[in-house]
This record gives sequence, C-alpha cells and structure tokens, in this order.
Amino acid sequence: METELCVLTPDDWELWREVRLRALADAPDAFGSTLAREQAYGEDDWREWLNEPAVVALEDGAAVACGALFANRPGYAAVVAMWVAPDLRGRGLSRRVLDVLVDWAGARGLRVELGVNRLNPVARAAYLAYGFAPTPRCHPLRDGSDKICDVLELDAPARVLARIEQYYDEVPRLEADARDAGPFTLFVRRGTGHPYYARPGLGRTAFEAEDIARVLDLQRTLGVPRALEWVDEVTPGLRAAVIEAGHRPRLHPLLVLGDLSPAPPMQPTASCSVLAADDPRLAEIFGAVSAGFAERDEVAIHEIGARAEAIAAGRLVIVGAFAPDGRAVGGGSTSPRGTVTELAGIAVLPRARRRGTGAALTRALVGAAHDAGCRTVFLSAADDAACRTYERIGFRRAATACVLEPDA
Repeated sequence: METELCVLTPDDWELWREVRLRALADAPDAFGSTLAREQAYGEDDWREWLNEPAVVALEDGAAVACGALFANRPGYAAVVAMWVAPDLRGRGLSRRVLDVLVDWAGARGLRVELGVNRLNPVARAAYLAYGFAPTPRCHPLRDGSDKICDVLELDAPARVLARIEQYYDEVPRLEADARDAGPFTLFVRRGTGHPYYARPGLGRTAFEAEDIARVLDLQRTLGVPRALEWVDEVTPGLRAAVIEAGHRPRLHPLLVLGDLSPAPPMQPTASCSVLAADDPRLAEIFGAVSAGFAERDEVAIHEIGARAEAIAAGRLVIVGAFAPDGRAVGGGSTSPRGTVTELAGIAVLPRARRRGTGAALTRALVGAAHDAGCRTVFLSAADDAACRTYERIGFRRAATACVLEPDA
C-alpha cells in the first residue's frame, strides 16, 4: 500500500481536525491537549494551527499518521501532535513524518525538541534511535497533570548538512568510478563530460597535509584535473590540512532553501521553461549557460551528450530562460536524488542581467525540485553578492563550500 505524505495548508483544516481528534481519542496521555478541548475548536482555530507546519500520512485517502511543528523559542521548533494509527505502528510511518518536519526545521536553521511521556518508553526509544538526545529539562504533560515529559533535542541543521553530504557522495557515482584515496573518495568520470573531483569519504574526519599531496598526485597520474571539494562544517579539519599543504581553497556560501519569498510584482523580461529530453532548444541552453559563465554574449551550440538520457530518467532537470524573441539567454539545472537536490549551473548572458532573469530561473528550478518530491533544496553561491541575491529569494546561508583547484 502506497503512503503519501502531505504538508497541510490552512485549507486542509478539516483533514487536520479529523486526524487530530482521532489521535487525542486514541492516546490521551501522549499530548499536552485534550479531546474535549479540541472538540470545541472552530474552523478559525484549526486554520490558525495550520499556519505552522503539519504533516499527514495518507493511505488510500485515509489519514493514518500525523505530526506538526511550532516555533516555541528562538532558534528552536517543537515537534508536537505525533501519532500513528494503532494497527499501522511499527512500519516506520512516524520516522517518515519526522523526516519531513526535521527537514523543514533544519532548512530554516532551527533545532528541534519534543517532550515524551516518561510512561511511554517505546516512544522514547524510537526518538532516541532517530537521533534525538536527552536533555536535563522536563515539564508536566499538561497543566494540572502529574505525568512528566522529558525533553529530547535534535540538531536539525546538522542533519540537513549530513543529507547534503550523502547527496554529494551519491550524485557522481552514476557517471564516475569511485576510488578510495586515503581519507578521500576520488571520482573519475567514465567517458566524456564534466570532470569530477575528490571529496572526503563519508564519516572521515582526520586529514593530514600528506593526504592532500597524495590525492592531488594521484589525480595528476590519472590525467584528471586536480580538484578537492568539501563542506567546511562537515569536515572542519580539512581546511587546515589543505593550508598546511601549501594551498588556499576558494570559499563559497552554501545556502539551503527555507521559505520561498513571494515573486516580485515586476515580471522578468525573459520567460523560463522546464525542458524535456527531446526539446530542440537544449543545445542552445547549454551554450547560453557556458557563455554566461564565460562573461560573453555570443552563444555557441553545445553538445547534449548523455544529458538527454538523464533528463528522461528524472535524474536531471534543465530550465531555460528565453528572451521575447525566443533566443536563449540563460539556464540552470538540478539533479534530484530522493528528497534532496542541488541547484547548479545557473547563468545568464551579460546583456540579459539585472532584469530578474536569474531570480526567475532559480524560482523555476525550485518549483521543478518540489515537483520532483525534493524537500531539501540547496546551492553554492559564487560570492557574497550572489549569496545576497539567493537570500532575497528565500535561501539561508547554512555552511561554507570549499573548492581547491591548484591548477585553475
């Protein structure tokens, strides 16, 4: 049976009321509220609740699990209203609901916390297994109750960075061979196309200057570009080792999408479209992106290569920007993997800039990412000026992407 996870809006208030009242009737000692209290809620009360994130799991159109968040103090969001239908427990539904809520909080830089009844060791064990940690704090289940809830806490932003790190490790493997190179994974592309790089192996935290020299020498021996990429906050010891080895990496803001800001009233002069695998304009878009990065207005047609196959398989999404006369003026891409994707290669021809085209491309890519089921959408900005542009759209600076290209 297929399970659908839905993030609710205030217009879904009747569905939220139905599942919430079922939860309160089934497990009165799991919640700080009561069935009698919420049975008295009116439509406005339910709609107001859904101004905060709430998730429902549906099977055959019926709500079978739920959970919600609310911002309870600066820098934190509280997980509340967690419930799974009794006959469906043990199937991982609560974990899937938590994934959506934690991703939402982490993308906005919020840690998450929850209270779990001391008389419910099964729930406590499940939250600890998910990654929550105990704290010294506790509180009554509700006013006047003698039942006590212990507060557990999770670093949601760090969890989002860990998912991004897994994404970085996964994406190249479709087109490249992965080799162990000391504490690094070296990706060597099969066939033609954009070359890859070396990254820290997942979970590796210790690096020496000699490790840097060895992996760069191996790349030279293999005839591939010498390049390292990493996220500073995930592997904080690597930058010091790179500097000790005599190199200076480039630092780029890494941003994660929080709340997409409203589109400006002034529409861009260019129109943006998601391109199908057989769209004849793909080669022109790739040429426009290349020209934009090269700071030139002349667009040369580029080969599509294996990218059409990746588009058809859903592994790559291309958005093109077109002037009113139909000519390509920019483009960008995203490569969904599960619920995570990176926006990359966003470029606009110099003559088409400062007209909202870059922002429109970014918004179109975000829409395509959401359509593909991605909850974590991130990108690396070229510099602080580009970072400010993305922040106005709704991205939040979350970390620092480091790039070492000694021969560039």
